[in-house]
Amino acid sequence: MTSTDFCIPTTTTGAAPNNFLSSIQFFVTAQCLIQTKDWPPETELEDLEAFDFIIVGAGTAGSIMANRLSEIENWKVLLLEAGGNPPIESEIPRFAHNAFGPKFDWQYTTVNNGVTNQAHKYGKVPWPRGKMLGGSGSMNVMAYAQGHPHDYQSWFDEGNIEWHPDIVLKNISQQRTSKL
Repeated sequence: MTSTDFCIPTTTTGAAPNNFLSSIQFFVTAQCLIQTKDWPPETELEDLEAFDFIIVGAGTAGSIMANRLSEIENWKVLLLEAGGNPPIESEIPRFAHNAFGPKFDWQYTTVNNGVTNQAHKYGKVPWPRGKMLGGSGSMNVMAYAQGHPHDYQSWFDEGNIEWHPDIVLKNISQQRTSKL
């Protein structure tokens, strides 16, 4: 018996074969889409160069803060990061775990409090924190945890008017549907 004995003769024209071949072509060429980003080049600093703001940590918050501050033309902003560029695997959810290692992760663990995580060795679990541009946001496997409306309400009650649960939940809904 040969491999051709298992093939059922069929035409190779029509929508189904064309879609199948298009899918194969897509996957073969998609590897070209996975490439290293052109991150900002490293900048050489001049001796005694002065800055209006120095931000330590190019994670999500630090990067946003540096970007916002740099919108003022006459302000000089320096953004420092201990790590380098994130690996390409950080862009692919199933491979993001490859960014968990000493080169890209600070290797933190939780503290044994005697109550939680007691099934784990020493009662501790890894607490990944990104050591790369983008910080932990570059290694979060595209997951997030949404806060509870009760927390938003308590922040609102304490005077943080932007944190009313209705406003926060509306913004979260817009982010989920990419309607910003």
